[in-house]
Amino acid sequence: MTSYHASSGCTPDVEVWVSVGGSFSYNFLITVVTPTTTTLQPGYPSDSLYNIGYASEYAWALTDSCGYLDYGLDQNEAFGAWTYDYPGENWPLPALGPGYDWSYVLYDYIGNGGINSGTVPTPLPPQSPLTTTKVFEDAPWRLFVGSQASTVGVQVHSDTQIWYQDHGRHQ
Repeated sequence: MTSYHASSGCTPDVEVWVSVGGSFSYNFLITVVTPTTTTLQPGYPSDSLYNIGYASEYAWALTDSCGYLDYGLDQNEAFGAWTYDYPGENWPLPALGPGYDWSYVLYDYIGNGGINSGTVPTPLPPQSPLTTTKVFEDAPWRLFVGSQASTVGVQVHSDTQIWYQDHGRHQ
């Protein structure tokens, strides 16, 4: 079965019955919904030591057009235009990160573990307080669900992704 548009409301759009020898099953109700909303989860973003640098993690709950949590969807991301904020920076750009999670939570990781010696500026573990030294940023960063192929599926989030010297952020 293929849906060509979202539900006209949050009531069943399709009813399916199975008939065997003249006996009908209970009806199966289907509502066509669209993943629409991401909500940052408590405790995120979180920043941790990664090699000699950092890893910042984001977690968003995904809900659909009827307000229900959406479980078990593939996800992918797309980068926009890069802006280089730190003069002479030579950090490697990140790779696109497709994924799948059985839950309703979507994740993104921003970081630089400092494994490339001689990078400018040197990545730092998370400081207290966090630094304000921007290295580069990506806008718009976009998050999609429904496929692991970049830009395929339904876009559910968009913002600017920023790499700082000791942490990463979505803003």
